[in-house]
Amino acid sequence: MKNKIQKISMWLMSAAFIFGMVSCNDAEYTTMSNAAYLSEAQTLSFKKVTVDDKGGKTTITVRTAAPVDADTKLEIVYDVQAVENFNKRNGTNYLPLPEDSYELGETEVTILKGKVSASMVNVKLAPFSDEMMESGSKYALPLSVKVVTGDIPLLDNAKSVVYILDQVIITSVPIMNRSNNFVIKKPIDELILDAWTIEFRLNISMLGTEIGQMNNQAIFGSWGPDSEIFFRFGDAPIKGNIFQVKTMGSQLNSIYEFNPKQWYHIAIVNDGTKVKLYVDGNLDSSMDSPGKQTVLNGDLGFGNNNYLKADVMLSEFRLWNVARTQAQLQNNMFAVSPKSPDLTFYFKFNEGEGNDFTDATGHGYIGSSKGNTQWVHGIRSDQK
Repeated sequence: MKNKIQKISMWLMSAAFIFGMVSCNDAEYTTMSNAAYLSEAQTLSFKKVTVDDKGGKTTITVRTAAPVDADTKLEIVYDVQAVENFNKRNGTNYLPLPEDSYELGETEVTILKGKVSASMVNVKLAPFSDEMMESGSKYALPLSVKVVTGDIPLLDNAKSVVYILDQVIITSVPIMNRSNNFVIKKPIDELILDAWTIEFRLNISMLGTEIGQMNNQAIFGSWGPDSEIFFRFGDAPIKGNIFQVKTMGSQLNSIYEFNPKQWYHIAIVNDGTKVKLYVDGNLDSSMDSPGKQTVLNGDLGFGNNNYLKADVMLSEFRLWNVARTQAQLQNNMFAVSPKSPDLTFYFKFNEGEGNDFTDATGHGYIGSSKGNTQWVHGIRSDQK
């Protein structure tokens, strides 16, 4: 902590020289000898906080770079502008958390004479409402500090912090197996894609560990004239725990060897130049793309009868008609707004009962299972 305070003091000295100069013939200067800031914003302007069905909690602390000369009262305020600035800087689209969804232990704090810190303030976060969860929107709590009494300035780049709220999704998921494959019927004859992204969450109960063992466990497939998108675990010349992507006459094998009974976020991105495979938001492998349109006819299928030995749990299956960036994949693994542009279809697979699945976009894609679907309830995105 001492080193961090020293760094801030050095910044203040630099700021005094750069920003404190006054244009006049006598070259007069003003100095910034001290400043108030938020401890949570010392190194980054944001902090991630987990929110689940019981809510969440964090803290906020107001400090100064040097001891104050007199008791100094400051206020912690809700600041929509802070999240707007954050979105602009980072290309994100976080919504400000509704003001009735959080509670501060106290809003005014005092740094006593000769001290550099006020008491830590507890921040309590309410569970997300059903409406917030269904929206797929991302929320953030923006807080800033302002001076109530005293003439101490604020350290501009550390006066605000944006708490990024990491919502824990608790959902039901269906089981796909050899006797219960899934299908999506298209509202159009041909699905034509110049670029595309398919992403989903998956948990598979069994995988082979040897070459050719339990191969060709199909996850998803669709075909067209000189086109295909086909995902499976294992092939005759590779291990059964290798994920394989087949598209447009080429195939891409994962470097990562998957584990059974573990949740993963898998994304395949075709930008017209490269086909990339991401596992949990990290780039696993890539190959050159043929650079032609992907044209898919007929239904979109999940699973197969002869080779699928495992039970497969699926969630958050999405098709985009653009190449999503790595940051977009990482920030939206567990939910996304159904109103997002370029989202072709979006099956949450969270109905909890029955054999029919809903396209959250409302674009007319119809999902169903071919058998009697078993559902698993209480699946948490944090895997606890």
